[in-house]
Amino acid sequence: MVVIKRNIMNKIRYITFRIKSSVMVMTLALYIAPITKPLLNLIKQITPSFAYVSKFTVASAALMGGYDSVSGASTEITSSSKATGKVGENFIYRITTAPRSARVFMASPLPDGLKMGTGSLKSYITGNPTTPGVTNVKLTASKPGYGTVYKNLSIVIEASGLSPEINSIKPESISIYEKQNASFSVEATGTPPLTYQWMFKGIELVGENANTINLTNVKEVQAGIYSVKVENSFGNLTSDNFLLNVKLLAPPPQFTSIGKGNGFINLKLDTVRDRVYNIESTTSLVNPNWVVVRTLKGKGSSEVIRINDFRSNQKYFRIILVD
Repeated sequence: MVVIKRNIMNKIRYITFRIKSSVMVMTLALYIAPITKPLLNLIKQITPSFAYVSKFTVASAALMGGYDSVSGASTEITSSSKATGKVGENFIYRITTAPRSARVFMASPLPDGLKMGTGSLKSYITGNPTTPGVTNVKLTASKPGYGTVYKNLSIVIEASGLSPEINSIKPESISIYEKQNASFSVEATGTPPLTYQWMFKGIELVGENANTINLTNVKEVQAGIYSVKVENSFGNLTSDNFLLNVKLLAPPPQFTSIGKGNGFINLKLDTVRDRVYNIESTTSLVNPNWVVVRTLKGKGSSEVIRINDFRSNQKYFRIILVD
């Protein structure tokens, strides 16, 4: 403990400082009115590491506790350091201080469309922002004659609108033959502009950027799953899958040979891959009654069909391309 005696105007003042660790606690016993300047000089000499913070303070008056300053020795801006809003929507942010209130408030710079309030709203930032973006704002709160406190505020203004929504896809699947044409389309809503990107098996198709995709003179390699991604500034959405089936062209089917052996009738024919054929038979060409005796899916090669029906002395066969 340090005791300092000082003679001022033939009167004695006792100022006692109690120092504990790195925190200075002051106890003042004054017999006459305080004097500010000598006291501040003395504080600086004894505690050179004493930190001054951005808070309202009035030297000796605050230390004495006998002066009703704006916030004593601890008032600060307590409102959030971040605020968000959307373009075109009402924005409101209040600057608050504690434990006591300031009287004058400022905020600069502010996003387009926002301003400080007046009168009973003087501590508010209000308005309808017009431009998306991030603005770093310096907040100031003060009480005339007592001091000023500061705080940084980040105002984030987001674009306002609706993300895409797909209302329909037409059609969900198509089956065609080679060299034919096919089209798929979507109907979507959302804040414009909407952009489209068609994909085939998950891979983007260059130049296919409309809500409809038109495929002409289609080849078998184009068969598979299609989808489209719809996007705007507020999000994106990928459609359900479209399915395109492409069948190979097939010539009129015919048997290349018919034979008999080992108890079977052997029918040989050339098939086209994935095309479907029916083998039919009848016992008479007069008022024939054709019956399907075998259905097969083509392998794209020459195939032999074995029939073991000898219930009739005479039998006729034909082949039909079903699908």
